[in-house]
Amino acid sequence: MEVFLKDYADASSANSEEGLEHFFKRHALVAVLNAYPNYFIFTFVRNPYERFVSAWKHSIRAYSTDESSYFYRKEKNLSLKEYAYLVRERDLKRLSGFDKYHSLPQIKFIPDFNTKMFGRELKQNMTCDFIGRFENLEDDFAKLCSCLQINTCVLPRYMVSPEQESEPMVKSYKKYYDPELLRVVEDIYDEDFKRLGYSYDLNRNERMLRPREQAILRTKMVMGDIRKGIRKIQLKVRSGWQ
Repeated sequence: MEVFLKDYADASSANSEEGLEHFFKRHALVAVLNAYPNYFIFTFVRNPYERFVSAWKHSIRAYSTDESSYFYRKEKNLSLKEYAYLVRERDLKRLSGFDKYHSLPQIKFIPDFNTKMFGRELKQNMTCDFIGRFENLEDDFAKLCSCLQINTCVLPRYMVSPEQESEPMVKSYKKYYDPELLRVVEDIYDEDFKRLGYSYDLNRNERMLRPREQAILRTKMVMGDIRKGIRKIQLKVRSGWQ
């Protein structure tokens, strides 16, 4: 998505050489939200069980012995369960910079649930105009492109892990879980499960949102359409004045 949408993202023009992957992070993300409060805001969320296994795999794969590295951690080989306990206890001395950031609950990155993000104030209440799901990535990305009035919606694939090439994560992550690990991960991402509409049932990668959640998301989409309509009317009025 970062690669695909780069050409459409005016807010990143000051940093276009580095790309969105270096721009929309932490304080810079808050700065962009505050600078462009009327921009279309969207996010994609992921099943917490799957997301946690993915973060652990990448942390192990990218491990570095360089103490200045984003991926440096004292212990090289941590089992998923050991990693989960460190994350739950927020044992920052034993976690890498990557671990500290990417193990955070997803709601920490979504303005709907925060007045502050990464210690900085959001200037006004903001909500996402579109929330997609990783489990339904291609279809939801096509819907997003439709919202943004982008005709081409074929999503390119970048940075695919070796495991994903041979065995899709959606089929493989369940084998890592036992009842103890399930409880730990559910403790870490309790708010993600509750607020993003994911099931605590490990065998259900995706479920329909509850009626109230569906109504909230529908309202957001309708409000987005209304805002677009108002903008078009304003443009026509200004054109008429000219």
